[in-house]
Amino acid sequence: MVPREWLLWSIDVAIYARIQGGQVAEIVSTSLDIRSLYHPSLIWAPADGVAGLAVGWTWDGATFSPPANGNANVTQGETANISAELANLQQRLAVLTSTVLAAGLAVSGEGSAAPSSTAPITSGVTHGV
Repeated sequence: MVPREWLLWSIDVAIYARIQGGQVAEIVSTSLDIRSLYHPSLIWAPADGVAGLAVGWTWDGATFSPPANGNANVTQGETANISAELANLQQRLAVLTSTVLAAGLAVSGEGSAAPSSTAPITSGVTHGV
């Protein structure tokens, strides 16, 4: 059982943003002195009470601002790479699903597979698909 006085005790936690190139690169909350936790060359700005603060926001030395485009974390090139990777994964999933179905397994909506019979499964599944 926790003593009652422990329940009344609280730890002051502060939020800090690591600044790199004028932008928020990382957000950390700690009850310790941020300067004692990281290398002194890193720049930390106090960020308590900054609603919606996220990686990619700008810091002018006094004020945080959201990115002008609404999402500084993802560039157009990165979006294209993500879309290509998603298409690749969807294609691989289709191959895997057809292999599972050919092996006599039923595919449920949760992504798990359950045997549709008690016969042993001896499909020729190839790895690296």
